[in-house]
Amino acid sequence: MRDSYIPPGHMTARQAADTLGVQLGGLRQIVRRGQLHRAGGTDRYPYYATPDVLRLLAARRAIERPVLTRRSELCNDLRAELCPQAG
Repeated sequence: MRDSYIPPGHMTARQAADTLGVQLGGLRQIVRRGQLHRAGGTDRYPYYATPDVLRLLAARRAIERPVLTRRSELCNDLRAELCPQAG
């Protein structure tokens, strides 16, 4: 099935995982949580609609995450290990 035909506008699980920056296990969790749905293929070799993957990628990038770094000075972190980077 690996070398079989993938319809235009679709991508394999490996391509979708690479696009989202996760491993295949992470992609399976995304599917299990209902954030992405299979567009066809088999249970072992699913494929996904490219617009759905790109929509999920845009939604995941829209979340602002602070850059964390280890610093020797104290901050508001309870354990004082990870603090938002100044600047």
